[in-house]
Amino acid sequence: MISTPSPRRARRCGAVRTLHFAARLAALVGPALAAGGLGCAPESGTTRGRVLLLLTIDTLRADRLGGGGDPRARTPHLDRLARRGVQYARAISPVPLTLPAHATILSGRLPPDHGARDNGVYLVPENVPLLSETFRSAGWNTAAFVAAYPLAKRFGLSRGFEVYRDAPGFRREGSPAPFVERSAAEVNRELFAWLEERRSSSALFLWVHYFDPHAPFEPDRSYRKAARGDTYRGEVHATDTQIGRLLQRLAREFEEVRVACVADHGESLNEHGEETHGIFVYEATTRVPLILHGDGRLPGTLVGTPVSLSGIAATIAEWAELEPPQAFEAALVKPVPPGRRGIGPGRPAEGDRPLYVESIYPRLRHGWSSLRGFRTARWKVIRAPEPEVYDLEVDPGERTNLIGDPALPRRVGELFTELENPRWADRAPDVASIDPEVEAALASLGYAAVDRRPMSSDESLPDPKTRIRIDRLLSRATGELESGRPRFARAVLSEALTVDPRYKEAHILLGRVEAAEGALRPAFDRFEWCLSLAPASLDPLVHFEIGRLAMDHGLLARAEASLRRCVAGDPLNVEARFNWGVVAYRARRWRDAIERWHLTLDLDPSHPLARKWLPEAERRLAGKGGEAAP
Repeated sequence: MISTPSPRRARRCGAVRTLHFAARLAALVGPALAAGGLGCAPESGTTRGRVLLLLTIDTLRADRLGGGGDPRARTPHLDRLARRGVQYARAISPVPLTLPAHATILSGRLPPDHGARDNGVYLVPENVPLLSETFRSAGWNTAAFVAAYPLAKRFGLSRGFEVYRDAPGFRREGSPAPFVERSAAEVNRELFAWLEERRSSSALFLWVHYFDPHAPFEPDRSYRKAARGDTYRGEVHATDTQIGRLLQRLAREFEEVRVACVADHGESLNEHGEETHGIFVYEATTRVPLILHGDGRLPGTLVGTPVSLSGIAATIAEWAELEPPQAFEAALVKPVPPGRRGIGPGRPAEGDRPLYVESIYPRLRHGWSSLRGFRTARWKVIRAPEPEVYDLEVDPGERTNLIGDPALPRRVGELFTELENPRWADRAPDVASIDPEVEAALASLGYAAVDRRPMSSDESLPDPKTRIRIDRLLSRATGELESGRPRFARAVLSEALTVDPRYKEAHILLGRVEAAEGALRPAFDRFEWCLSLAPASLDPLVHFEIGRLAMDHGLLARAEASLRRCVAGDPLNVEARFNWGVVAYRARRWRDAIERWHLTLDLDPSHPLARKWLPEAERRLAGKGGEAAP
């Protein structure tokens, strides 16, 4: 059966620095700026208005671009865009996760304010205004082409887009990716085909999202070779190539092209012990590239003032001479017409403006303490069981924790005090912001996840710094298990459990190991025991494992009950729905199988086995026979 796996230079500069070649460059590229701004004038007879492009690149570190100081980077198109536009040296993402960061980019709100604070469970509430809605209500065409499931329509960012092409569904058996994704080349092919058919001459707001730099890093051989075996740099190189093709195509299609290019978050790449992202809020995952092209300032402007991604939405709206909703944070750049709320760089107070960062992912997914903090031009403070303070001027790698140093300025204490403001408190998915089916299911199971109140204090929860080794070990164990080496997986899990003997995810994986070794009763017993462990947010996964194991051994009643509870607790788990349908089919309950496989296809219209077996169930129901049970 298909199954769901276990969950899993910055340059110092002043407020604004104009590069020494800026004036000469402006003279060279001025005509190009007037004709699309990207160095390629539109062909006669093919111009169709203007386009404002929001280009988001998933998991791209600021220091992995040539323009970000990486001498090994092969990012000519992004570097050229930066030379011809405005580059922000200290752009800060408020959260190192895809959906929450994109919700901030498109709403101008921080995660505690827009409510979507993790992938997969939280939705962006309908009462949170989005940039796309601003453009659509002003008569612009709007379209989005996104590359991975965390941004699927169901999570709430499709509002205001006339066209929203996503990548629904979850991962396939044997794939190392945790869910379905599309390469930048695939996104471009679909986008270019749509542009070929587009007949409107209206202005277009276009959001394009690329996912390639996200783990697992599997660039094509040519890009891997060009990056000298560095697979992450290879993925970045591949993405940059597609960015070049995208910008070239838009320059041919439109008379004017403006671009806001940003990453949602970075990647740890084993800094501070974290392999990827999501847990920590250090610079590796929160400082991101941000390039604005077309705001009218001299090409080659480098902004050193720290800015939050929450200012992007208002900036883009003001580029289009639209009034952003009052809910949006102020725009990042000048010039701004009189009466507008653009902050512009270089005001003395802005360099000390605290920028909020958070991750409640450790709490939701691991049962560890959440992390939240502020970053100013100099200081980073992080609220955790062991609080952290870093002087970024002398310690940009955040290696020396200065907490307790009597020489720390009063400002640091003020930042910690502000982090106690209830505004920043952890909250589970708000009832009004989640799918009604999710709400009802969670409530029926008694989960506190539907409580509108702040979560209880996490002071007693483990500090992620003391548990991060487990995260790395679980990645190794998962790889061993899925490569058919359960004995090696068991050894790695034993090491993880020496760090935390009651670590729930490790025990779930150990149950899978026991099942793979044929120890059916111990596997069932371990899974049932896991239901007594925190966090409860992993209980649907436990029910899935029980249901799958029971189904594979013909225990249909037990499989039915467990998969029902899994679907109730995690209605977005497409494989639970599919396997639930398999149980009904094997029990000759054709109507139930049909209903469940229709729901599977609602979540993932391309699900191959649901597409195959649904007609078989329909034939069975009609009394026309069909194939044996899957």
